[in-house]
Amino acid sequence: AFAAGAVVNAASFRPGIAPGAIATIFGTNLQGVTVTIDGTRATVFFSNNTQVNFLVPSFATLAASAVVRIENVAGASEPATVPIALVQPGVFYDAATGLAAAIDRGGRIFEMYGTGFGSSPVTATVGGRPAEVLFSGPAPGFPGLQQINVRVDANLPAGSQPAVLTTAGQASNETRLRVTSQQ
Repeated sequence: AFAAGAVVNAASFRPGIAPGAIATIFGTNLQGVTVTIDGTRATVFFSNNTQVNFLVPSFATLAASAVVRIENVAGASEPATVPIALVQPGVFYDAATGLAAAIDRGGRIFEMYGTGFGSSPVTATVGGRPAEVLFSGPAPGFPGLQQINVRVDANLPAGSQPAVLTTAGQASNETRLRVTSQQ
């Protein structure tokens, strides 16, 4: 069992889905389920009793909403109508610290990970200042995962700084980057 509002972006936990993004459903009896979006079977990455993570199929055309269904050996769920967005950017993060799922590559370059960015150009701000996007594209070996490499402003003070990525006019959830002193 699940509610339409429990179908969310797997990184930001914002309600709704985007084509080609990683999404999560929270509910009950979700162990070993299959997920369909408008009748198209989604790739399930993980499921346990209360959560299932899956890849939203890329649709040929977009509608305002889609019908999501889950099924397991006990039967099929009631359908839930879920909003669809062309993009729904979300950055994965540690809920305890707010730190982005990111690798500090040195030289104030961070490799960040998210989902729901589509193919539109990405812009970034860190510490309220523009950050240079060096790369944005699919992360190797994991469908639906986006890798965004950013270079932080050299004059930004060291410390935990807020980071937001934007694509097609849609901002991601705010996460944090631990910026170190310039070398």
